[in-house]
Amino acid sequence: MPPNNNDDSRANKHNSVHIRFKDYNIRIDEGVNHYLVEVFKGSEVLALLPINKDEYRGDIEFYFRKLGLPEELKDLLTSIIESKFRPNVSETKISDAEQKIKTVNESLTQQVQQEVSLKVDVKTLPLFDKVKYLCENLWNLIPEKLGTSQEDFKKSRIEEKVAMIYRLLSEFFEFVRVLPRSPQYESVTYVVDDYVLWDPRKEVLEPVIGALVSLGLARKSLISELEVAITSTGNLVPYYMVDPWDYLKLRSYILDLNELRLLSTSNYYFRYNKLDVKISQQELDEIRSGSYDIEKNKVYTLWRNRFDDTNWGFFIDSVGTWLAPMRFKHVGYLVGPTNVGKTSLLAALTNPIEPVVAHVSPRTLTSDYPFALMGLIGKQINVYSEKIIPTLKNITVLNNIVGESDFIEVQVKKKAPMTIRSLKSMMFAMTGLPMVSEYNGEELKAFAERLSIILCEYPEEGFMIKKEVYKEVSKEEAFKFLLWCRVQLERRNWEIRRLSTDEILERLLKSSNTAIKFIEESGYVERDPTASVKAMDLYAIYRKWCEEVNLIPMSRNDFYMVLDGMFMDYKREGVKWYKGVRIRQSVLQPEEKTLFD
Repeated sequence: MPPNNNDDSRANKHNSVHIRFKDYNIRIDEGVNHYLVEVFKGSEVLALLPINKDEYRGDIEFYFRKLGLPEELKDLLTSIIESKFRPNVSETKISDAEQKIKTVNESLTQQVQQEVSLKVDVKTLPLFDKVKYLCENLWNLIPEKLGTSQEDFKKSRIEEKVAMIYRLLSEFFEFVRVLPRSPQYESVTYVVDDYVLWDPRKEVLEPVIGALVSLGLARKSLISELEVAITSTGNLVPYYMVDPWDYLKLRSYILDLNELRLLSTSNYYFRYNKLDVKISQQELDEIRSGSYDIEKNKVYTLWRNRFDDTNWGFFIDSVGTWLAPMRFKHVGYLVGPTNVGKTSLLAALTNPIEPVVAHVSPRTLTSDYPFALMGLIGKQINVYSEKIIPTLKNITVLNNIVGESDFIEVQVKKKAPMTIRSLKSMMFAMTGLPMVSEYNGEELKAFAERLSIILCEYPEEGFMIKKEVYKEVSKEEAFKFLLWCRVQLERRNWEIRRLSTDEILERLLKSSNTAIKFIEESGYVERDPTASVKAMDLYAIYRKWCEEVNLIPMSRNDFYMVLDGMFMDYKREGVKWYKGVRIRQSVLQPEEKTLFD
């Protein structure tokens, strides 16, 4: 049986409204980002209007002026949206809107509207509103678009249903296949919405087939069959045309990061949702020309006093890589005490560009977990905050993620490996430098060449960070700060200010490594080319010192690994010894002298 075409069968009364005004009928459906407004005059379809939720007043004004619709109808539509869909509208507006609705039509949700699916080009709608519209009109689309009755469709064999639904979907949606970098892997299929790539199963197949199931016309197993159909068709897209470093997909435009220009079209596709941030070409030109006053920017006023001039320069250049038009072999370590504002600063800066930001810990990135890099798909930078970052192992992986190659392969659960671009850069916030498990060799040197250590500190004694201070920064302010940093870096010919590689290596191997600090600063041991000491005795004294100075000791194996690079080790009667170092008897307690003699 066909669905009952009353108001409740099409949408819940909280997200769907029907009204009648003079000769006009209007239906309003609430989508994810838009209100879908259908305007009829008698049986004639006048318009299908996608009204942006954030800019609904301006969109209504534009469409009604363009179509020449009555001014009172425009005011009524605005009042209804504010009363029915916008929770923060004032009580006065609600009362006024309800009175208008009551005056115009005493039976708002009791009017049956003629279905207009065949007369409306839904291809212009956003993906989620398009899917919603399609699902609600499937019953009528089957006979009109597929040339068969609902009953005959229901009786069709599964392969026939697949062919018919695929034909219907192809009329409303664009499917593309992104080719892999290596021919040994399979292509990946997406559905396209304004240059953005989405999972077709989750976003299209499941809701559409779910609607057919609810109508009693199909079974859920049709999803898998359709998925096979769309993965074997669709336009082919090379892997290098996806997620470019030098273009960002904004809400209404594409931002060219080479020239800082807003574009309406692109040859590229994006595997992330649009950045929900507004900026005009005039504002971009102001930042590019150098006339933008950064000292009035909220990010500057809230956090500039945490850095000295040198480290502020390091920070600007490190963050400047985020919106640069190319990748960098760069990792930033933002180091400072607890509650100095590191995490809140990064939260404010990533807020406007969140769709292209990964938040994967160093521990996960360098782990043996085969799907550890899935969180990087569709991302351009990785930002993560952690009080204590543990010993870094397998730093080869970090080196590869930020730049040995333009592309890397990512293992994906239950799917073929995916080709993604290397990240532009990464930044990790921490209270102290992490220990590294490699103390010599080319890999460590390569990592140090990528690394910038940026120090921040309390601006004054007794300083207390504001709770959720990052919320004081709008997306637009944070985005302008990032663009300003990008321009500063470009003026330096893209050269990142940082400590020298030798200084960074020294800090990594000394300041962040408790084993090295123990040997050189504890006072418990001293170098002596004629002396030898049992490795286990040295480790016991090391743990004692860590407890005294409130440090977390390394594991015995990690401790030995560090000392193996500092002293000659050998075995005597199966026991590990180190030559060239001894324990100072003068700092031991009387009872300890016999234990470590």
